[in-house]
Amino acid sequence: SSPGQTRNVSGTSDDPDTLAQDDPTVVAISSNPSIEVLKSVQITDNGDGVTGKGDIARYTITVQNTGDITLNNITVSDTLTDLNGNALNLDSGPSFSGSDQGSAQGSLKPSETATYIALYIINPSAVDNGGISNVAQAITGSVSDTSDDPNTAEADDATVITITASPSLEVTK
Repeated sequence: SSPGQTRNVSGTSDDPDTLAQDDPTVVAISSNPSIEVLKSVQITDNGDGVTGKGDIARYTITVQNTGDITLNNITVSDTLTDLNGNALNLDSGPSFSGSDQGSAQGSLKPSETATYIALYIINPSAVDNGGISNVAQAITGSVSDTSDDPNTAEADDATVITITASPSLEVTK
């Protein structure tokens, strides 16, 4: 080229890992969505000093996004039975009580944990059948998890309250 002369030069990128000429370089990014559900229970005694009828079981359910992408449309369900497998009904919940990074109900950022609360007032049926078994499940489009009782070594196990009936009879004449 001679001084003062202008030339236009252009080119297209080429991925050296393919045979095609002037093709784009593509980087595949995979995501690993996952969640972990934990459930614990606290009993509020009705004043008689034993776990039984009229006591309140307060379940705390935590759902943590253990993956690397934001999860949306998360739903939490809860199954409550007596120890013979008969269905029981929660008196309240599970109700969303907040998350540690401020996301709204149903969404979790990576590493974020949401908390849900459920209440059950122990009734005679639960006492007569030996106690209560409770399992929560969190589901989103791509992943799901069953609750784990953090007080046991098992994975994805029910949170169980064992109740020993204390029958008594008083006769007055």
